[in-house]
Amino acid sequence: MNTSQHTSESFFPPLTQALHHTTRLLHKKQEREEQQVFLIEGEKLCREALLSHATMRYAIITGDPSTSVQVLAHDMSRMGVDVFQTQARKFEQLCDAATPQGVVAVVKFPEMTLNNAQPLVVLDGVADPGNVGTIIRTADWFGVRQILLGAGCADRFNPKTLRSTMGSIFRCTVATTDDLATTLQRGFPQHTFYGATLDGARNLDALRMGGLYGLVLGSESHGISLPVRRILTDTIKISGSEGAESLNVAVAAGILLHYCFTYR
Repeated sequence: MNTSQHTSESFFPPLTQALHHTTRLLHKKQEREEQQVFLIEGEKLCREALLSHATMRYAIITGDPSTSVQVLAHDMSRMGVDVFQTQARKFEQLCDAATPQGVVAVVKFPEMTLNNAQPLVVLDGVADPGNVGTIIRTADWFGVRQILLGAGCADRFNPKTLRSTMGSIFRCTVATTDDLATTLQRGFPQHTFYGATLDGARNLDALRMGGLYGLVLGSESHGISLPVRRILTDTIKISGSEGAESLNVAVAAGILLHYCFTYR
């Protein structure tokens, strides 16, 4: 493979039809789980993956890449990542985004082991991938880099989830469980769990965060599930003026995380 640093041309082998087919399959969650890899799109996510030393299986660039994509491709190649090129029409078939950004990469599932000596954000049935990704990004900003997703949540490696994280997926531990209540009880016995609900027992400004805690957010339609509500230490609400039915869950997460960051 030629790894010339020139950016006026690209010198990468063509993508085979077999690898094209394998890559397209990664839009399906079942395929991602079976292969233990996921697909990232765009310069931002690919650069973040490279900087975080994520295990990149291979990358694909469009046949007529921009200068910045060529630079990134050569950087990936120098780091030992196999880079392939394909026609623009076929490249678009690999992308979920409405406007493809010229580069995609296949990344191995990272190790996702939660630390029970650190705070965490818990999502219970948050089904919209944009919300899940935004919450991961917001938690990263406020230094809470553990997120646990329960049943009914959008897949952490859904393309829209990944784009919405803006690279935070590579700085955070994002784990999943099918039995959220049991995982919290057994894995985090020292944590205080605060659930955000419309009928919370306390206003947010009445709380003083301290020690180990978990912030629990449910779906906008159904709230926190009953099994999880039973193990909450307390419920909290975010006061506001009347009118809107409720806050968007990602906005609520941002308010809660800002509060925890300020008064920890």
